[in-house]
Amino acid sequence: MLRRELAFIMSVATLTLLLAATVGASASLRPALLPRSSGSLRLRLRGGADEDNTDDMAPLTDDEITEKLNAVPAFVIMGAGDGFVALELRDEGRAVCFFTDVNEAKAVFNMTQTSHPEANLRLVCTGLGNAMKLVNGDDRDEAAEEAFASFDGKLKLQAPHQLVEAVRPKLEKMMEKAEIDPGNWLVPIFICEELQGPGFLPVFLDPGEIKTMWTKAGRKEEDLGNKFVMMDIRMLMKEMKQSNMMPWKKVHFVSTKEAAEYANELREAQLAAGA
Repeated sequence: MLRRELAFIMSVATLTLLLAATVGASASLRPALLPRSSGSLRLRLRGGADEDNTDDMAPLTDDEITEKLNAVPAFVIMGAGDGFVALELRDEGRAVCFFTDVNEAKAVFNMTQTSHPEANLRLVCTGLGNAMKLVNGDDRDEAAEEAFASFDGKLKLQAPHQLVEAVRPKLEKMMEKAEIDPGNWLVPIFICEELQGPGFLPVFLDPGEIKTMWTKAGRKEEDLGNKFVMMDIRMLMKEMKQSNMMPWKKVHFVSTKEAAEYANELREAQLAAGA
């Protein structure tokens, strides 16, 4: 995790951001595919209940799920003193945002730094699993609890804004049916059963990556159609913790190439700076 990331929270009090304004930087990554929603998680995974592999069929622990999620980077703005920067979001109030989309993260960071040239800000990368634990309030020590107790805002995961707003009605209905409180954030994920391999089921945060993997596999783009399902990431996590009907160890969360490359750059910079 980020070193000393819970030390304190720094607020940019005068900043007001509308995340929709950052869409232009990442709109080219949003595909023209309309995901079909999935009311259940009855996926046809190879190596399922009809195969005798009990180890793969076992539910996963919280730590195992966190480790899988950490394969995907999340980006957050921090200040010079190792504190989180709380953004003032229109209609939402103050929030520390962990961005799953690298282009939105860069756009918001640049807007924030430009608006506050006196602040020594930096964009930092952590794993999505670690970010989710922070947002959910898991594993906080006494110092962390004290720091967040004095913070009058919220922590949230921020998936691509345009995508979230497009699928929000469907996802919120699905989560209500699954008895999961969406809270103040949504992270849609996408699964294409036909892209799984013998020991690999990719789970995408960007549906555009499905098209990329589909064509790289030598398939025609026009054959993809609507052959993937959508759900909120917490719906899948709930099943991974409770169900023994699927080989969950096959699940691998997939980041975009651009996000992975930029995350590596940031981590190398963090290591060089002794963070």
